[in-house]
Amino acid sequence: MKVLITSVFVIGIALTSVAQTDYFFKGIYDNDCYNGNVAVNSAKKITVSLDDVEKMTYTIKSIGCTKEIEIVALGSILDSEKVFYSEKKERGLIIEANDALYVYAKEDGKLVITAAAHSDKKTAKTLSAKTGGAKYDEALLKIDVKLDEFKASEDQAEIIANTFEIPEGNYSDRFGISGVYYFSQLSEEIHYGASGQQEKYIKGINLEFDYEERHLNIHYGPGKTDHGGFRSEMKELIDNEVMPSPIVFSNSNMNLIEFLKSRTLTLIEPGMFFVHYSSTPYVNSDCDKPKWQPHTRDGIENHYVLLGKDTTRIKALMGNPEKVQELALAAQIKECEYWNVYRESSNPMPKRGMSDAKLQANVSNAAINGAASRGWKEEILYAYVQSTEWYTIRNKNTGIITGRELAAIVVMKTDTGKCKWEQVTMRQNYDGANYGNTYWNGNSQRIYPVDCTEALKYK
Repeated sequence: MKVLITSVFVIGIALTSVAQTDYFFKGIYDNDCYNGNVAVNSAKKITVSLDDVEKMTYTIKSIGCTKEIEIVALGSILDSEKVFYSEKKERGLIIEANDALYVYAKEDGKLVITAAAHSDKKTAKTLSAKTGGAKYDEALLKIDVKLDEFKASEDQAEIIANTFEIPEGNYSDRFGISGVYYFSQLSEEIHYGASGQQEKYIKGINLEFDYEERHLNIHYGPGKTDHGGFRSEMKELIDNEVMPSPIVFSNSNMNLIEFLKSRTLTLIEPGMFFVHYSSTPYVNSDCDKPKWQPHTRDGIENHYVLLGKDTTRIKALMGNPEKVQELALAAQIKECEYWNVYRESSNPMPKRGMSDAKLQANVSNAAINGAASRGWKEEILYAYVQSTEWYTIRNKNTGIITGRELAAIVVMKTDTGKCKWEQVTMRQNYDGANYGNTYWNGNSQRIYPVDCTEALKYK
């Protein structure tokens, strides 16, 4: 939150009743009113009322003109002096403990001392801009850094003031998913159709998980709730005691929290979610050959977000990206394996149709040759006939038989020892008297995993 506390710096006339110090110039000081009248626009002393605050306004006033300038306290650039600066006016004040004051401003793109003053009139006559320059010109190079530090602290204060407190609520479930989670970095609330609305930030959420409804209530601020869930197939696996608990939550209804919008939450260990952001753990459909795929987002490479119950653990993991990658890839493999179990149960190998030994051999040879010509890397174990009879193919115009086709199942093994099957079409062309060799004429492009013992049952 930006707080503006006002103090007053006055040349010539004091405008405040708080304790003040008069600083006298050796000559006169121009208050920049620019009306051409030096006598009216200049003063011989500056009266300062100063508190220990970070931001204030000082006023330069002479007989004919008053200037109000907002300045900020930037700490010290040498020792114990207090340094103030107005970025808008490109000028500032240095106030020393021994009651000396120096005015500095930007000239030719560089900050330099432009005037000197002292609380004692006699001492003031011994000071000049040259005196201050010898002491501070080099140190003034630090002002830009000091100003950046001030802006950062001011921005941080504003962010903190506009960060939601995590909503209260004692939520629980049998999987231990519900509860309070913290982001590894602040997220933003997404505003729809609102312009100029104050940005709000989210440091954490309170999850309310309903397993039976497959639903996540994501409480992130006072009366503010986002939503998520997980797939019905996953629930089926859990209900059948194949899968111990949900590990992946989808983003279909997560719309209000920046880090969760269009993202996937993957449970990488109890109480810790990996949020797929611009870095993605990847495994192929065989659930092997895991690969980390880093991307760049907002200028940050390999960016990801953690959402955890234990802030100490979050910090440890964020400091150990190799461990995060290991956990995320392991979770991805686990999810893939569970999904393949579901696919196996939902897509069992079709029953065998025609069982002629010679036809079986021809179909298997055609499968091996067809896979090789297509550059398949899998080993073709065998193929069997799924159809119970041939399908005759005729010329559309003449009705003359041109060939026949059947459906076959090709069983294969990957280089990591996992088995799969796919439906293919086998064809024999007809020359008017005989049917030719059996060859691979097309495939479904839908490949299903299968236990290798089950895969060989028709061989």
